[in-house]
Amino acid sequence: MGTRGEERLKAITDASTEVVAERGYYGMTIQEVSDRVGITQAGLLKYVKNKNGLLMLVLRRYEDSSEAGDYIQSKLALTPEQRELSPLLMPEYYRTIAEDTMKRPQLTQLYLVLRAEAIDPNHPAHEYYAQRGGRLRAQIGSYPWKLPPEYNTPQKIGLLSMCVGSAMEGLQSLSWRAIHRLHVQLVPVREHPVPSPPLERLPLSRPFIRAIAPSFRLRPRYV
Repeated sequence: MGTRGEERLKAITDASTEVVAERGYYGMTIQEVSDRVGITQAGLLKYVKNKNGLLMLVLRRYEDSSEAGDYIQSKLALTPEQRELSPLLMPEYYRTIAEDTMKRPQLTQLYLVLRAEAIDPNHPAHEYYAQRGGRLRAQIGSYPWKLPPEYNTPQKIGLLSMCVGSAMEGLQSLSWRAIHRLHVQLVPVREHPVPSPPLERLPLSRPFIRAIAPSFRLRPRYV
């Protein structure tokens, strides 16, 4: 595929992402996507075979555009000695996800709309969402995170990640409508320390507190 074809495929992906974020997969039509791109349906079908092909473009766009993935890859590219000085930290990873979510509200909306639709077993993205959690846990569990010794197996690391990720997705589901209207700035706590409630009053286990400690200002007894 030449440069012109790649540009056209990107335009089709952009248009499909917009439509699915607005109306969901069931509300998307090949006609509307082709109209937004400015080509005929026949022209669009030269790049994808059908509506499911458009959905695959959209899901690939979501997976490939995450800055959190770039964060992990940048740490994996380091030598073990370099990673001792600049470790792979789960709090930084999830902070990157939160920042990324605010930068790309359309893709966040797309993910949530499709996730709701895909509860239907007949939805073409059902298997994608059904398997996504297990796939991510296995992937996260294989990385060399700097964590307390309690998290000494890929399974335990995966479950820790699942707990944090599930909490973030729950908040995301509740608040995505406000993303366009609210301006939230995330800054490292060490640069702008703020008072926080005593940690012993929070409903967190000590291993979890110790796991998140490297990137947050926590009292030494919890580190």
